[in-house]
Amino acid sequence: MRPFFKNPRRRFGTLAAALALASMGFAGCRATNAVGPAASSSGDGAPGGAFVALLGYSNTLGTAEAVARLGYEGFFAPEQDIRRGQKLLIDRPGDLREHLVRALRGQVEYAERTGRTIGAVWWQIGIRRQQNPMPSEAQRRAADRLVTLLEEMLPGVALYVSPMTPYEGHECAGAGPSGPAASAVLADALARTHAHVRRVPAFPPLRREETRDGCHPTDEVYLRNARALVASFVTLRARDGERSGK
Repeated sequence: MRPFFKNPRRRFGTLAAALALASMGFAGCRATNAVGPAASSSGDGAPGGAFVALLGYSNTLGTAEAVARLGYEGFFAPEQDIRRGQKLLIDRPGDLREHLVRALRGQVEYAERTGRTIGAVWWQIGIRRQQNPMPSEAQRRAADRLVTLLEEMLPGVALYVSPMTPYEGHECAGAGPSGPAASAVLADALARTHAHVRRVPAFPPLRREETRDGCHPTDEVYLRNARALVASFVTLRARDGERSGK
């Protein structure tokens, strides 16, 4: 297994935060400011140290699976644990807090089971059937509210935000003609207004022949995107280290 970052571990900083987590079903989960798997392992054979929690949609999970195929085995939680949560789509109706809890539940249970820590969150903002390249005010408020909720649940943990994968020369029916563009506007806005949010570059546009069905990348493209994602994490972490003098 290839190591990524050192990961000094810390408990949630305040009793208030711990109580808030407990009330949402997140009791016992730990967070750290560092990201990535360590070479040690937990009692059940899982990699030790910190991992990146994942939020998004089907292409997000496909990229996470490709990261594991590249050898970064403990970068994310195992696929089966991620799949126990639901997709996080910006325009899903209902209570945002409940959606977020449901999206993270399997990964939080994995952290509790293995003793690993959530070192960061990667959120690929997903929007369904978007017609307007500019997000609505309701979508902007929902994105901002989700970031605020994540701050409450995982205080001090960096949030890496990226837009949907864009398409070139064709449209993905699920995303609509403007899903990638609108999600990029949201990602930019969140990075400007929240100090702990890091903007991850979009993956290269997908041509139809690089997809399985017009929307989902081929295995080869998933691997390409996985390499780009890991490189982005390394670059952003290095910049944060330079700013903090570490």
